[in-house]
Amino acid sequence: MHLEGYPPDYVPEVTQVHPQLRDGYAALLEVASKPRGVLQESPIWPLMIFHNLAFLGGRDIVLAHNLKKGVQQAVDFMHTEVGEVLVETPLKNSNMLWSRVDGRASQEGVDVEFFLALGLGLHEAGLSTMSDPDLLSIFGTLRLFEQIRTSSRGRFDPTDRSAIKRVVHPTTGKNWKNYPGGVLGAPRTFDIDRMAVHHTDVMLPKLKSLRHVFELDGRKIPSPVAEALNRGDQNPPMEYMHRSGFEGAYLAVIENSLTRDW
Repeated sequence: MHLEGYPPDYVPEVTQVHPQLRDGYAALLEVASKPRGVLQESPIWPLMIFHNLAFLGGRDIVLAHNLKKGVQQAVDFMHTEVGEVLVETPLKNSNMLWSRVDGRASQEGVDVEFFLALGLGLHEAGLSTMSDPDLLSIFGTLRLFEQIRTSSRGRFDPTDRSAIKRVVHPTTGKNWKNYPGGVLGAPRTFDIDRMAVHHTDVMLPKLKSLRHVFELDGRKIPSPVAEALNRGDQNPPMEYMHRSGFEGAYLAVIENSLTRDW
C-alpha cells in the first residue's frame, strides 16, 4: 500500500512483524486489500486499516493488545474519540446545529475512523466478533458525523487527506509521536498474552506519564523526544530538561522498553 507523501514501505511486510503476531496481521492485511462485508460500504475504512497496519506493524506490544482485546476494545476507543469530536463541535442550539467546527474537529474524527475501521477489520478478518450493539453504535456514530458535516456545511470531514496526515503520518502524525515504535517492540520469545500485559500494565502508563509532562502543549510528545525514544537514547534531549518530571518520565520509558531479538 503506497500513499502519496508516505514512504514506499509504509505498510510493513508480514515477515517484518513479530512472529507471534503475523497471522493476525496477515488477516487484517487481506481484508484491507480485498474489502468484504461492511468494509465495502466506505472507502475510508480499508484505508484506515492500512494506517492501522502501518502503525502497529512495528509496535509489537500494542498490536498484541489489540488482537487480544478485539472488537470491543476498538469500539470502546472509538467511543472515547467521539467524545473528543464533540468537544470540538459544540452544539449551537437545540436544533442540532453545530458551531465552531474547524480542522481540529476533522482530526479528532480521523481518530474515530481509525478505531472504527480497526474494529470492523478485526470482525471481517474473523479475529474477533462484533456484537449487534457494537455495530449499532458504529452506525449511530456515522449518523452523528453526517449531521455535523451537514450542519457545518462541510467544514467537518474526517476523510480529508490533510486531516488524516496530521494524525497518522509516519514522521509527523501525532499518533506516531505519542507511541514511538522504538520502545514498543518485544523479543521473539514473548507470546501475545505477555506482550499485551506489558503494554497495558507497564508501557502505556509510562508513556502517559511522559505525555503528561507536556500537558500545556496538548499532551503531545514533541518530535525530538519521540525520535530519541525511537533510537533508544539513554540520555534525554537536553532542551526539555527544564520541564518538571521530564527526565524521570523519559528514563522510565527507556528502562521499561523491551528489545527485539530478531
